[in-house]
Amino acid sequence: GANFLNAKSSLARTFSSFTSVFTSNFPPEHEVRHMFPRPEELQLKLPTLIQSFREQGYDTGIISDFAGDIFSRLGFGFDHIQAPHLTLQNLIQQRCLELHYSLLSFLIHPAGRKLFPVMWLMPLNIDPYYVTNSSKRFIRNAVKAGKPFFMFHFSSNSHFPYGSQYPYYQRYARKEYRGPHKYRKVDMMKAYSGYDLSSMDRQQIVDLYDGTVRMFDDQVGEMLRFLKQCGLAENTIVVLFSDHGESLYENGYGTGHGDHLRGPYSNNMTFGVCSPYEDFAGRRVVQTVRDIDIAPTLLDLAGIRPPASFRGVSLLPVMRGAPFAGYPAYMETELWYTPETPYIKERTRMTYPGIMKVIELLPGSGEIVLKKEFHDVVIQAKHRGIQWNNRKYVYMPGDRGFQEEWYLDERPVVGGELLDPGLLSLKNEFQRLLPGRFVFLRDGRIKERID
Repeated sequence: GANFLNAKSSLARTFSSFTSVFTSNFPPEHEVRHMFPRPEELQLKLPTLIQSFREQGYDTGIISDFAGDIFSRLGFGFDHIQAPHLTLQNLIQQRCLELHYSLLSFLIHPAGRKLFPVMWLMPLNIDPYYVTNSSKRFIRNAVKAGKPFFMFHFSSNSHFPYGSQYPYYQRYARKEYRGPHKYRKVDMMKAYSGYDLSSMDRQQIVDLYDGTVRMFDDQVGEMLRFLKQCGLAENTIVVLFSDHGESLYENGYGTGHGDHLRGPYSNNMTFGVCSPYEDFAGRRVVQTVRDIDIAPTLLDLAGIRPPASFRGVSLLPVMRGAPFAGYPAYMETELWYTPETPYIKERTRMTYPGIMKVIELLPGSGEIVLKKEFHDVVIQAKHRGIQWNNRKYVYMPGDRGFQEEWYLDERPVVGGELLDPGLLSLKNEFQRLLPGRFVFLRDGRIKERID
């Protein structure tokens, strides 16, 4: 196979990231810019990767647990969608089950999930076995129908609160730990930044995360064994990728994803491809690629012409060993949970209220959406960045000014080093990658044109 070590998510939150992957467009173009889009913002005007496979006769399906609730709101053209639905009504049901521990202990099995489908929405009861089992069923049905398949297996177990089944939660943790994060990260908002956590608590949370990754690895192994047992391994292309990465207290940058662009962690994606039809020689590509490059690459591997609207580039020549200088990657932050970020005290930002004051419930459906009056400020307040291999530029607007940061090998650059023309030119990539979208003002500020 081939492995891309510097693949970048244009927005490190699930909804926007997958929209970028499936439409091969950056967030300002597909306009899914946060986790709580309104119904009118979910009317995609762009063709998707999934539609391209459907048009060629593929059976398409998405199987997901709690972090894939987005697919019940925006289906991207999938024929079969098995994903939970995040609404007020379902959140109430979920909380009721969590409060009845004795009842819940009798429901942790397939029949219990059929009786209470809301369990698919519960991060405290995460088990990727169910995603794997449903994925196998989808593949069996596609094969019985005599159709090629495009199946998307999305497991959320490495998402916070980093909970996993026995023995994974203790595989990397210290046995002597007796704190509140024994089985999962608790008090997500309080412990989000980590600035008030002990070093022992921080290490325990990192250890829990490592256990969830190992748990996912084992499920990948199970799916590969299944393909081999079914005689499908020799004609199935396998792609492994994440929608984003995770910050885990490195360099004082807190934990989570999507709320800053510092460090190489939250915007970095896992991305690898293995095809039985080609030998990519285990190639490891260190140059920058983007989430928007995934869809054209998969269509190229399958011999399907991509839609004209796709902005990404097929990486198949790169995987075959062609010379490659990398592509400039656009990145932006998402909706912030809180009015401030304690762990980056010098951070510039435009202010708006905390999460509970900027969202509302749609009558009838119970959908959670962003209030219309906060749409423009949420978009303009975003931090934005450009990364091209080992160089990165970050722009942070504030209420009274702005802040710019340049990085070389993820190390802040100051003084004479800024004379590097490769660094200084990165700011201009905003206009080149997204022509007509950004305006450069005389004082150096960058403004986005909002439709």
